[in-house]
Amino acid sequence: MPTDQIIIPALIPEDPQDLRDELQGMPWLYEVHIDIVDGQFVDSLSWPFEPAGEPEQIADILEQYSAEIDLMCLQPLPIAEVWAATGAERLVLHAETISVDDFVYLADRFPDVSIGVSMLNDTEWSVIEPFIPVADFIQLMGILVIGAQGAPFDERVLERIGAVTAADPAIPISVDGSVNAETIPRLRQAGVDRYVVGSALLRAEDREMQYQYLDSLARPQLSA
Repeated sequence: MPTDQIIIPALIPEDPQDLRDELQGMPWLYEVHIDIVDGQFVDSLSWPFEPAGEPEQIADILEQYSAEIDLMCLQPLPIAEVWAATGAERLVLHAETISVDDFVYLADRFPDVSIGVSMLNDTEWSVIEPFIPVADFIQLMGILVIGAQGAPFDERVLERIGAVTAADPAIPISVDGSVNAETIPRLRQAGVDRYVVGSALLRAEDREMQYQYLDSLARPQLSA
């Protein structure tokens, strides 16, 4: 299996043990995307908001894995600081919830953490545009409503990929939401670098076989 992981499983933890159980069932992973949902930015809710908890409860996971924490939170800055201090290697902030100044502050405080920005597909392009020069990567959404898995593909993400590439051809692009065997070839052709996969992997009977299949679709030299 390739060592540069570009298929990143997305987990929405019910609690720390649920997260450990999910990861134990996928022992080939070294990188994971963890959704943290506060019930305010979007309707759904996850640990560590319900049940209440702290990032320190999964410090062992943050040490063992390269963890990308997606902060779907209305007030993300103090939460992001705690996750970065606890050992998260990558953070995703949503442009609707944070100012460019606070984003830069966070990046300056944690220079070893890769910090990216995302936005909802209904959000005007002008909202995310100022973040592109200061972000380490851009995460675009393949779905309209975020915070849960299994939603249909939102075609508008393909135009957003082109807009990001036009603004900065070198910045890495991730797509999260409705990333599956049907959409990965289209996303790859559009210029995506990383694929955050939820139900297309987690609902598979054989997750490792499905992971290898999705990985092969995401790599031009393997899918040709």
